[in-house]
Amino acid sequence: MFVIAVVWCLGCVATYGFRTFLHGSLLELLAGPLVLGFAGGIITSLVCLFSDWRRMGWRSAIPLGVCVVSFYFSGILVDAARYCVFIRVLPSYETVVREIDSGRILVTTNFVDLPQAKSEAPLAYHVFARRETNGVLMVEFDTESAFPLKHGGYLYSSSGTIEPGSRMDSRFPFRWELRKKWYYVSD
Repeated sequence: MFVIAVVWCLGCVATYGFRTFLHGSLLELLAGPLVLGFAGGIITSLVCLFSDWRRMGWRSAIPLGVCVVSFYFSGILVDAARYCVFIRVLPSYETVVREIDSGRILVTTNFVDLPQAKSEAPLAYHVFARRETNGVLMVEFDTESAFPLKHGGYLYSSSGTIEPGSRMDSRFPFRWELRKKWYYVSD
């Protein structure tokens, strides 16, 4: 069970922590057997728990405990991997934001794709920006596109918040603040 748990954790980190537009679909296909193997490990653990309970007592719960711990730990590792990717690309993304602020890249109150910014933003397959009517700049760097997640990436908000009821609020219901003014977002 320990081997299955380690493979599960590493597979989750590879699949969900480093997913980008270019290889997201391939990793999603490879994740299928990983999920089936982990589900088989959980079922086997439950069978061991019930069949070996009288003979082994609480020790029969160890395989199931390993599954639960590895499931929880894989989530922590995926978040850490995403944060490492974010730290690696942040200087380039900040350069794009500075160019928008300086006026070298024009942005309106419409939500527009910025192909000239995409070349300066590693891992981003789309860069969208909008200046809200209150002057707040929102820049979205789409870096993930795969099943079941439709879109994911990083969002810059010059105000440091995503206003309730705004377009970004409805577009990205799942978000985590990574740094002041920067969010990881997904829908």
